[in-house]
Amino acid sequence: IDSTGLGAIEHLNARITASGRHLLLCGAKEHPARLIHQSVFVEQIGAENICGHIQQALDRAAQIMRERQIMQEKSPLVPVVRQA
Repeated sequence: IDSTGLGAIEHLNARITASGRHLLLCGAKEHPARLIHQSVFVEQIGAENICGHIQQALDRAAQIMRERQIMQEKSPLVPVVRQA
């Protein structure tokens, strides 16, 4: 992965975030993982959303869903994201 690839992921993250969803990355090989952590990208996506393995990503997804549920219970104005 190079700066063009990181730019594409940043663009994807911006679109996903704008739609009220989260981008989770997991299982990056050593070189791409190093680039991701050295870039401003980790600040944009959030370190908690860059996972080392699939179980960590699944746990993070479950946490996001719990947080969304709590927010919806507190405020009915929080948009509901339908699962496909």
